[in-house]
Amino acid sequence: SGINAEYVGSSSRSFSLKLAVVKLRAITVIKELKERAALMYNIQQEWIGQRFKKEMDSIKTMCEMLSDVIESEKAILPQVLLSDDQFTVDMGYKMFDPPRRPAS
Repeated sequence: SGINAEYVGSSSRSFSLKLAVVKLRAITVIKELKERAALMYNIQQEWIGQRFKKEMDSIKTMCEMLSDVIESEKAILPQVLLSDDQFTVDMGYKMFDPPRRPAS
């Protein structure tokens, strides 16, 4: 009976020690995952911020060009494209035929 009680006590201490090791490992893994998640969040936020700035710059460029066209009271002949973060003017593509001059 004394040997049995010793074995149970030793087994219980061994189990408690193993459980403490598992707990410490789990805490370490969770801490590492949180750090990685925070890093990925920061990278994503930086990327979104850069893309937003590019989009805003494209819109600003487009607005300046359209403002110049409106102020000069000219028709917009080239194709104007705003796609994601890129603003382009395709001079080779005409949105409509330019007005024809009357034949003299």
